[in-house]
Amino acid sequence: MKKYIILEPDVFVQIKGKLVLLYHSYNGSRLVYNNPVIAELFQQNIKGLHIYPILPHENNNHIFNELIKQIEDNNMGFTVTSSTVPIQFYPSLKIQNDYRKNIELFSKNDNSLSYLHTISIYLNKGGVIHNSKLPNNAYKQLLCNIEQGTYMEMNFGRLKEMLYNILSLSFLDRLDFLGGDLFAYSELNNIIVFLKELKSNTNLFFYLDYQSALMNIDKIQEILTIPNAKIVFCISKNSFSYVINDIIKKIPVDKIEIHCLVKTKNDIEFFENCFSQDNVSNSLFPFFNGKNARFFENNVFIRENDFDEMMLTLNQVLKNTVLNSSFYGKIIVLPNGDIFTNMNTKKIGNLFDTSLVSLLKKEMIETTSNWFLVRSKVEPCKDCIYNFLCPPISNYEFVLKCNDLCNIFPLQK
Repeated sequence: MKKYIILEPDVFVQIKGKLVLLYHSYNGSRLVYNNPVIAELFQQNIKGLHIYPILPHENNNHIFNELIKQIEDNNMGFTVTSSTVPIQFYPSLKIQNDYRKNIELFSKNDNSLSYLHTISIYLNKGGVIHNSKLPNNAYKQLLCNIEQGTYMEMNFGRLKEMLYNILSLSFLDRLDFLGGDLFAYSELNNIIVFLKELKSNTNLFFYLDYQSALMNIDKIQEILTIPNAKIVFCISKNSFSYVINDIIKKIPVDKIEIHCLVKTKNDIEFFENCFSQDNVSNSLFPFFNGKNARFFENNVFIRENDFDEMMLTLNQVLKNTVLNSSFYGKIIVLPNGDIFTNMNTKKIGNLFDTSLVSLLKKEMIETTSNWFLVRSKVEPCKDCIYNFLCPPISNYEFVLKCNDLCNIFPLQK
């Protein structure tokens, strides 16, 4: 007869050297051990089924007794004594029928397009001449218009062909239209007509320049006649104008999203007060300006007790082991056809030179793909016990040139 610890299917186990993490995705509880005896126990996972044999030893019995008590107190599992190995079922990750197995299908059909769920298209860029602008490199940290530089716009014929192909995909969840100033795009009227006729179920977001929006209310209202269309305004405190309040009064609030760039605690308070009386959807996006590292440490960096409030599902944790949800399934297309999965890294190709299917196939198999840039691949996160509970690597890590935006890993050394 042997004694076994059987963990519940919702418990995630992570082992790094002598460190062990048990995370219960059902109730958010976690247990962390820094003990080689416990680490050795959890390395004896029978057939990967969350079953761990306890090998009694007079020097370790008190360790196992305390471990079992904590596991049972947190509803993470139980023990059984049996002459045969018990049976336990542990969920496995299913992401679109196992992306690695589907690689062979890319050469036979257009299955690769099914991995896309978000496409962001810059209809134009640069050429904005008004005085109030977003920071020059804002587009490298969050999705927003690129106002600086020489004016450039996308060929309407090629754009129409691309839109027809991608909007026929029922699995595309979101399509963003951005620019320097979309109102300056010469074919905006034709885009509106085309999208209205296509009647896609995809959610459409138009990122507009709010400085010129008040002069184009009729055009905005025309955009909002497109099925599933919404308007997004990106603003910063430095460029803020209360004209935004006049715009809100002229557009249905359920059709507007306001993205606020914040660089200081005062910025947060400012925008909270600005929209406290409105029902309009507004979100805060931290912006790194090279001088506000302390602001990021206090408001963006992860602390160990933050995991107590995250309540990650097991599927979220397992996804973090294989893909990066910040970038996975998303592409950005510039007016000249260049395609990026992350504006902080090099382009993956050009839509006007190569088929989108071919580019996505390459992205699926490249070892350096942003889609699969998980924390277990980068220093120092790969050695951290929490690397799959942490949010995936984002644009902020690239801009700050630091992967461990946290106050956790140094404590494990």
